[in-house]
Amino acid sequence: VLEKAAHYAVVTEVGPEVISGSTRMKAGTAQKMVLNMLSTGVMIRLGYVYGNLMINVHVKNKKLLERGLTILQLAAATDDSDAIRTRRTAARGYVGAAEINRDTAVQALRAAHNSVPVALLMLRCGLTREAAIGALKSAAGDVREAMANAIIGHRTQSVKGRVVPRKAKKLTNQRSARLTR
Repeated sequence: VLEKAAHYAVVTEVGPEVISGSTRMKAGTAQKMVLNMLSTGVMIRLGYVYGNLMINVHVKNKKLLERGLTILQLAAATDDSDAIRTRRTAARGYVGAAEINRDTAVQALRAAHNSVPVALLMLRCGLTREAAIGALKSAAGDVREAMANAIIGHRTQSVKGRVVPRKAKKLTNQRSARLTR
């Protein structure tokens, strides 16, 4: 009856309950799984996921601070940091993957005013807080897109008001795909 009123019906066939008379065990579990899949898909589409990490953590208490620091340490030390390291120098503030320890993550998170996505862009791309915020805004909050734009953006220059690519090494398809995932 309810599916006639909805635009899209999500119907799960759960079969008989394991314990007779318990009508909500399987149905409740199935409903929770469907809602988790939908909400996770939305977070991925919004760009709040980096790798397998939900990085859009709002650091509001000690537990979330610890979670944000752990996520920042893991996300800032991923495999494709070598590709980014070749494009950023220490003078521009890049911290290499081997250097991402707890103290570095704490400093980055403080400098980013407790924003995990901003801190990640600062660490991975060597951006200032303002530049990281601008990159996130231009990418509509999508961290992976903001990171790809920051990497590509440093290889461009302005000529008479137009942005044109600088002469740079062409990325291989494999490295390019890793950077834009």
